[in-house]
Amino acid sequence: MYKSLLGDDVRQRLAGSIVLYGYGGVGKTAITTEFLYRLLRDKRDGKHADIEYLLFFSSKDEYLKENKTTGELYIDTAKPEFSTLADLKSLICKCLNLTDISTISDYPGRGIIAIDNIENIESEEKLKIIEFIKSLPRTVQFIVTSRGEEACEEKIHIEEFSNNDTGVQFVEEIIESEGFNLEVTKQTAEQVIKATKGNALIIVQTLNIIDRGVSTFDEITRSLESMRSKNSEMIANFMYKNTFDDALKHLSSKGYPVNEIMQVISLYDERIELYSISKLSKLEIADAERICNYLLERLVLKKSGEYYELNEFAKRFVFIKLLPDRIELNKVKDKIKKHKERMKQKLAELESTLNANSALHKNVNEWQPKNYIDKIVIAELFSLYGDAIKCVGRNDKRAYEKYLKEFDEHSFITNHPYVPLQKARLLKEGMFKFHRGDKSILQEVERLYEEAVESIEYDYRYLIGGIAHASLLMLFGIFLCQHLKEHSRAIRFLEDAKSFHGENKGKGWFIVCNYLSASYEKMYSQTNDKAYRDLLRKLVKDVLSFSSSGSSGSFSIETYKKKYSNWLA
Repeated sequence: MYKSLLGDDVRQRLAGSIVLYGYGGVGKTAITTEFLYRLLRDKRDGKHADIEYLLFFSSKDEYLKENKTTGELYIDTAKPEFSTLADLKSLICKCLNLTDISTISDYPGRGIIAIDNIENIESEEKLKIIEFIKSLPRTVQFIVTSRGEEACEEKIHIEEFSNNDTGVQFVEEIIESEGFNLEVTKQTAEQVIKATKGNALIIVQTLNIIDRGVSTFDEITRSLESMRSKNSEMIANFMYKNTFDDALKHLSSKGYPVNEIMQVISLYDERIELYSISKLSKLEIADAERICNYLLERLVLKKSGEYYELNEFAKRFVFIKLLPDRIELNKVKDKIKKHKERMKQKLAELESTLNANSALHKNVNEWQPKNYIDKIVIAELFSLYGDAIKCVGRNDKRAYEKYLKEFDEHSFITNHPYVPLQKARLLKEGMFKFHRGDKSILQEVERLYEEAVESIEYDYRYLIGGIAHASLLMLFGIFLCQHLKEHSRAIRFLEDAKSFHGENKGKGWFIVCNYLSASYEKMYSQTNDKAYRDLLRKLVKDVLSFSSSGSSGSFSIETYKKKYSNWLA
């Protein structure tokens, strides 16, 4: 935040606006005020002389406070300072003695305005405020805090302190900026971080309580660590006020078994993927993904790769609010145990099948599954594709479309590139039999190929340059050349496929060169650009020189020679 708003030796262009976003109570306000306090200290030391004003306005209507006598935490209500753009403009003008907000551009020096909890503002007014921020010159910078991402120039996701050194530094800075009379060792600071789950807001409240002599370090950490303590429940309630509760209510109103899903994720004892969530919650995978994405947006869940897990404080909330009685709890645990046993058995069966089927084993190895779910999906789609092609041969459209639906189901389980690739191949085969002349099918095949390419480029980068990647680029290039007649695009993918084959001049290499030759020839005839002619001549020379030593498989060297050898004349 310091670099973004104030710059350094490397960064000269400053951000006009920054949003700190995270769930309620994670410490966005505490971090913002700490930044402003630090900036005031720096100004007293002679730094940032061009900053003329620092303003802080809040739309917050609730605050987590502590009873000054007992140290207990409670939620207090307050009147928001503003609720409309007009209110905000009026506050700024009053603080800066402006007759009209339009004259802020002429204000000497520059300033920083913090807008706290903008998510409390009604949507239309919030949009007006964001547009107002964008309309101002960079001499007026904004810090916005919100429970969700907002349309600011830079976005900083605020989470709990997971790194002890960073957390300890934060504790030390808070003690200094708040003027707390506390001597804190690193070990004590780490205890506070652990007890508060690294939550900035609760760290500040804890230090405040201790400084006032209402409670000791040991007493407050024991209180926070006790899940059944009133303070812990109060914290959990505050943390998820209008975040967790509203998210669950919204999903429940749509008829989703959201409580069951939260219980499953909480009790799974490890990160969980969509396939297991859908099976254990008896949901369609598409619905499970919809629910999980909604909870991700509300910062209830975290996602790493294909796996989901509860946010650290969400675990506390689930413990307090959602876990059933002992009998029902054991039923859920037993269901999870049986599911894991089934998955283990399925993997064992898959290994046995792989050992018995060399073609399947080769296919799985080439596509290098990232995890066991990928492995199962690749193996299943390999078999499904074979069965579906038989339906095409039998002219059985109903069975063919049933297999297409199964492919769609697998696309929700993983974003592995093998899934869209196999569906693209299957659609292309069925297109001639069941959907001849249907341009929408061609567009869908193109989209699926693009999805597979994008998946490798961004999610499965370790596949780049391998056999599987070369195969995908070859198939996409052939499709562009043969069906869409987009020869320029085809060249791009076919050239990469040829490059990835390297010195392996097998059947795949010869097929790539055949379609690449056709695309070079077509582009030369369309553009008369000699660069395409020169590339074609070089390629023909390469193919014919390797034809005697290479293994061309079913590729006909003689046919190729008849078609392209005249280019060497």
